[in-house]
Amino acid sequence: MKHGGIEMDLARIGRHRLSRSVVPGSLVLVVALAMLAAGCGSRAVALDYDNSPGKVVVEASHGGGLPAPWDDEAPAFRLYGDGRVIERGDQFESDLMVEGSLEEQQVKDLLTKIKDTGFFDLKNEYFNRRIMDGVTSSIIVNLKGEQKTVRVYMMDVKPYDAAWKVIQQYPIPEAKEYVPDKGYLSVSDSSGSQQAAVNIAELSGLLPDMKTLNGARNEHKAVEISGAAMVNLKKLARDADSNGLRVVGDGADLLVYPVYQPRQ
Repeated sequence: MKHGGIEMDLARIGRHRLSRSVVPGSLVLVVALAMLAAGCGSRAVALDYDNSPGKVVVEASHGGGLPAPWDDEAPAFRLYGDGRVIERGDQFESDLMVEGSLEEQQVKDLLTKIKDTGFFDLKNEYFNRRIMDGVTSSIIVNLKGEQKTVRVYMMDVKPYDAAWKVIQQYPIPEAKEYVPDKGYLSVSDSSGSQQAAVNIAELSGLLPDMKTLNGARNEHKAVEISGAAMVNLKKLARDADSNGLRVVGDGADLLVYPVYQPRQ
């Protein structure tokens, strides 16, 4: 997908690309055996959790890499104690988010499947120092007895990847479009973009005035808008095969990127 005439950085969708080098066979065997052991889910873990509506039980996210104005730091998946789920369609930033609900038994089933990958046996961090400006992925599981966070930077960690796959592919019954209370716009110059322009007057009620947008561009600060407006702008950008819209008016020519949570 192109964004304002620029190809999406492939690193943002290749979460666990590992630069490989030749290593002794014995070392490969030791590492393989260690990873196999980590994947068996051998450690006893009590899967009791706080079922409060505001308590996050499972969260999966990825971010970092070279900054881009369309970066969206909203988690790819978030499960609350009451079973409410908010997630992206297929985990990429351009997708609209959906929400649904899991029954208590389904939450326990998801936690069991995560445990069975060996997630709770993993170290807290895996970092590939040979790669710069890559993407960090993380999974957080909050239980009554413990809180487990694993962060992976540009490495292939099989139990972790298995846990991510379990979370990503877990079915959410009757998922519907998620409209948050508020959203944001990141703003930049069009910089000679060939994307078709839309006059700001055509987006009345969705965008702030051009003075506000120019200020956001100059200050490199996202503008808060209503969640409904943000979702509608995302749909328009998606229809234009882009993550953003080129907006003109009052002598200005800007690119605006609707996001759920801007990069800090």
